[in-house]
Amino acid sequence: MIGYITVGARDIAQARTFYDAGLGTIGWKQFADYGDPVGYGLNGADDGQTIWICKPFDGDAPRAGNGIMAVSTPRQKNRSMPFMPRH
Repeated sequence: MIGYITVGARDIAQARTFYDAGLGTIGWKQFADYGDPVGYGLNGADDGQTIWICKPFDGDAPRAGNGIMAVSTPRQKNRSMPFMPRH
């Protein structure tokens, strides 16, 4: 299951306007606005799946593989995927 994704954007203010409108049509709303990043969740909730809009960490242009990340979470908190190291 996807826990969260990040989407890279050069202009966070412009991206916020775009995602507020687009995600709002399917019931997703902002739950966090740190300037960079901005977080969205279903009904504005920060639990479950979330989407974060941020500038790429390395400062280069956002593109596939730069500023975009998908993170999976196990359905049960006490289990990890077999290929994930345990800490």
